[in-house]
Amino acid sequence: MPAHELSGFERFGPPLPPALALHGLLQLALLIAFGLHFLAIAPTLGLAIALGYALVIALQLAALSRLCEQGLAAHRFEAWRWVAGLLLLLASPGCCGGCWPG
Repeated sequence: MPAHELSGFERFGPPLPPALALHGLLQLALLIAFGLHFLAIAPTLGLAIALGYALVIALQLAALSRLCEQGLAAHRFEAWRWVAGLLLLLASPGCCGGCWPG
């Protein structure tokens, strides 16, 4: 197996602007929290709701990765991701088993 020469290594793309990198990191942390919440309540959910919840999380992760790859050119996907997150939050009171106040 040939040895790899690291002196000729070039980055695939330019680095993310610091604000976009921080935004992506914070949004990923929220998606991890949604994923952990899903794993905690999945046994109590029906199949359709569980599949919908998992689909929204997967689509949000795909849209977030597109934002980090394309930067501000992916503004439509970022807007869609925020709408999907809002829909997930609006649907979650019925899924949480009384976690929401009121």
